[in-house]
Amino acid sequence: MRHLCVPLFLVIISGVPTQTADKVRAVVGYEGDDVILPCNCVNRNLKEGFKWKTENPETLIFKVEPTEEINWGNYKTRVVMFVNESSSNCSILLKKITEDDKKTYTCSFKMKEVHKVHAVNLKVMQRPATRSTATRSTVPAAIPTKDSQRGIVPSEPPKPPRQYFTIIPVVALLLIVGYLGNIYLKHRRNWGAPDQGDTPLSSEDNV
Repeated sequence: MRHLCVPLFLVIISGVPTQTADKVRAVVGYEGDDVILPCNCVNRNLKEGFKWKTENPETLIFKVEPTEEINWGNYKTRVVMFVNESSSNCSILLKKITEDDKKTYTCSFKMKEVHKVHAVNLKVMQRPATRSTATRSTVPAAIPTKDSQRGIVPSEPPKPPRQYFTIIPVVALLLIVGYLGNIYLKHRRNWGAPDQGDTPLSSEDNV
């Protein structure tokens, strides 16, 4: 009787499909972005369906039936599938992730008589704030001197003289030059004119 039970037990075990789970993959995304949850389903049994779901709590994302009918869960408006482009690509695109999407996702399908499970752990991070270059000051910082280190405030540099201090001498010089020129012209006219007391000699006087 014992010899009959052992072969019967082996037959029962061989008829039950086994399940294998791959190593959990980590995916990091920023809040508000779209992320791809990978699932490589090469050589999967196309006569069997596959599905995506979340863990803790367990929630169905979608399930593709053998008839290619899709049973959607609560992610219909946020999930894009790639299986229509390639039957060996069961990955999905999750849109506009939030802090609530921080959980573990599993993709399960059947390959021959083995149930394969791919697990993805999604970590959602807040996008780091970027510094605005427009608010940065372009004025270089003052180099500390010995006096500033001692607490001595340097005096203000002397202000340049105003422009009218340079205009006054120029105007005065022009007036002097004009006055001297006028005197010179008057004397020159007097030198060139004949003296009224002197009469010119006639030709008879010369004889």
